[in-house]
Amino acid sequence: MTERTNKKSFPTLYTGTFIAVIALHAITGWALANVKTPDVTIAEPNEVSPLEIEMITPIIKKPEVVEVQPTPEPVIESKPKPVATAAPQPKPEPQVKPEPKVEPKPKAKPEPKTKPDIKPKPEPKPPVKTQQTQQEVQAKKAAEQALAEKQQQAIINAQKQAERQAQENAKKQEQERINAQELAKQQEIARQQALARQQAENERLAQAEKTREAAAERARAAQEAAQAKAEAAAANSEPVSFSGSDASWAREPNFEGLTHEALTLNLRFRVDKQGNISNITVTGSNDRRIIREAKRRLGRSKLNPFIQNGVPVTGIVNLSIAVIS
Repeated sequence: MTERTNKKSFPTLYTGTFIAVIALHAITGWALANVKTPDVTIAEPNEVSPLEIEMITPIIKKPEVVEVQPTPEPVIESKPKPVATAAPQPKPEPQVKPEPKVEPKPKAKPEPKTKPDIKPKPEPKPPVKTQQTQQEVQAKKAAEQALAEKQQQAIINAQKQAERQAQENAKKQEQERINAQELAKQQEIARQQALARQQAENERLAQAEKTREAAAERARAAQEAAQAKAEAAAANSEPVSFSGSDASWAREPNFEGLTHEALTLNLRFRVDKQGNISNITVTGSNDRRIIREAKRRLGRSKLNPFIQNGVPVTGIVNLSIAVIS
């Protein structure tokens, strides 16, 4: 019973729903035709101007990449769809809910009415010029970074070179100081040696002077002694008598073979200050040959000088000799 009743009421319900939907569409179309739609202002995209970039050379910091944001597309305000309320079946005229008023933006140009189903425009791609500008900026940044690194490396190299030069200068100054000390030491040694040589020379000269003075003193004393002897000899110029025992032969005479007989000869002769014999007198024989031969042999002999008071004197000697055949 229930199933059958439901089958009969289904066409009636479907027909009512269909009529209600058509009525709603009709009311909506009438409302859309009579309702003023607000002006929709579509903002034109701003023209992308070229970026003005000021190049600053960094010293140490790494350059940062600047990202250029594209200009956002303005949002298009779409007209809100009116919300229709279903009219009750008993009332012949449906009531439409008023739409909220949208105040237009100030200084907006009037635009033609657009349908509510207008699709938003796709966002424009960044211009090629902006991409090229970014590439140029990146290239310049890379060049600046390379230049900064090159300059930094040059500064480091200059610092290293300055350090090496400072070390070399320090070594050179130290070597010069050592050389100066060595030179001063050698000069001091040379000065000491020269001073020692001068002192030795002075001592030698002083000793030579002393020796010369001593020699001069001796020479003076000898001269004085010689003069005294000469004066004494002059005072003792007369011959002094000496015996045979006082005589000292420097070269003794040989009387062997003078005669075939044994005899004694008496000899008297003069002896000068050099010991030479002269003025011979022979007695004790009458044989003239024996006397002559005795003088000859005695004259060839020589005596040492006679000394009195340290002075040689002339002497007269009386000498007796025995001649054996």
